[in-house]
Amino acid sequence: MTFRPTIKSKHLIHDAWLIWLMSALFYCYQFLSRSAMPSVFYPELKEFLQVNDAELSRFNSLFLIAYSAMQLPVGILLDRFSIKNILSIAIGICAAGDILFAIYPSYYLVCLARLLMGIGASFAFVSTIKVASLVFQASTASIAPSIVNTLGTVCAFTGAITLGYINTFFEWRYIAIALGLLGFLLLAILRGVVRDKLDNTQVAAVNSSNVWQDILSVISNFNCWLLGLYSIFAYSLISVFADWFAIQYIKEVYGTDSKSMAASIGGVIYIGTAFGAPILSHFSNLLKVRKWIMCIALLLAAALFSAAIFGEFSPIIFAILLFLAAFFAGAEILVFVSAVETMPSRLTGTASSFVNMICMLGGAVLQSVCGLILSVYSTPDNHLLGYKISFLFLAGGLVFASMLCIFMKDSFAHQKISQDN
Repeated sequence: MTFRPTIKSKHLIHDAWLIWLMSALFYCYQFLSRSAMPSVFYPELKEFLQVNDAELSRFNSLFLIAYSAMQLPVGILLDRFSIKNILSIAIGICAAGDILFAIYPSYYLVCLARLLMGIGASFAFVSTIKVASLVFQASTASIAPSIVNTLGTVCAFTGAITLGYINTFFEWRYIAIALGLLGFLLLAILRGVVRDKLDNTQVAAVNSSNVWQDILSVISNFNCWLLGLYSIFAYSLISVFADWFAIQYIKEVYGTDSKSMAASIGGVIYIGTAFGAPILSHFSNLLKVRKWIMCIALLLAAALFSAAIFGEFSPIIFAILLFLAAFFAGAEILVFVSAVETMPSRLTGTASSFVNMICMLGGAVLQSVCGLILSVYSTPDNHLLGYKISFLFLAGGLVFASMLCIFMKDSFAHQKISQDN
């Protein structure tokens, strides 16, 4: 399949742009719940929950577990029903999770809140891909996921710094409540501004297909599994390092108590990915190749990340190395373009969500594994050995993921065959 817009009406295209924009804003918003809050509030959460690093990693991974478990249902729903209505429910669930997270009457309700955040957030990214596949021309649609990724990672970077600064004045619970209210404001804008006529043109044709047959078509596709496994490790610099360990690691390495300073250094991971994803996507379009860009990029990312972790550098050089590693890890965004290009058009939502499910479920596993390594190899006064072994594991994963590219289909070649047929 290549990206072929199925919506021609100017009014519907306008509505589609609005839904795509709201989906992108929601994707930015959920990054605050997923990444910024837990990384900035790490010490407070650890003290409140009375847990060690491994247990706190498992608690944080509840978000990714819920996010991952929802991905196939998300794709099926987006392929069949109103994107606006589904997105509205998702935003409401995520915002409610933020507020419940703040009031925490009990440990189990805090866990429930984390699950609700993950369930709501699971709709954001795939919604943007679904709308792009319906409306945008091929040159735009193949870049659209990287644009959304850029917006999200910039929000995660600025959000972590901002929350770290605000946290010096306000308790973390008040900040979480404010984020929940921000989510409900986003929901009100979506319901008030966006019309619902876009979706009605899509549903009839898709509903006639057999949902189980469609799911089987996706999960039996070997290339989708390869793309998902690749994305687990390519995204680990964000899902594990930046989202969870970076601030505490940097504070320990450079002996600072400033959350905002540590967030500024660790946040270059988000900025690097924000630049790398669209640039590598565009470069891939120019060269008309996907998998070899993905392969070489991750090898470079592994080398640069290893140098940053195991070298002894000033904070500036350390940040530059992290930026470059994340820049090349931005090739992860190409897995979604490849998934869409190699599957039938009616399955774009299901295929994208399946790959995203593997990515996020793998991220939850990696968080738990790295948290366990940190607990085993750390002492109460020194966590550096545990951190370095954990991050060595991530670097090895990047190399492993690059080798998977050898067995992948190159979606540009598949796209050309589809067009010829």
